[in-house]
Amino acid sequence: LWQTPWLTLDLQPGLSASANSRTDTAYYSPARDLAATAALAVDHTLYQRYDTVWSQQLLAGGGSYWQKNHAAGAITVLGYGQRLRWNNVVDTGVMLNWDKRPYDGKRENNLAITLDANIRF
Repeated sequence: LWQTPWLTLDLQPGLSASANSRTDTAYYSPARDLAATAALAVDHTLYQRYDTVWSQQLLAGGGSYWQKNHAAGAITVLGYGQRLRWNNVVDTGVMLNWDKRPYDGKRENNLAITLDANIRF
């Protein structure tokens, strides 16, 4: 959506749906569901020297979730992370994500930490 040498603003749309034949499981398995979300993602470069780049990311968004036999409900998403590109081959990142969404008609909180690494060859 918008970009400067040190700041990037992106729109991240999301759409997912599922259908499950078994709902009597120990895990969350709705008969049918549909989620539609949109989030704004900001990537801010904190430091750059040659191929080394340290940046921080902020994610904020929302949407709607529908599950068969339950009313539609709101989805709220927030995230913060940092990423370090060591060189043009290796980059690593950490992201803390929080979301609130309905499960079986009741809104519940989820908190997750994601660690990732990319190695290009």
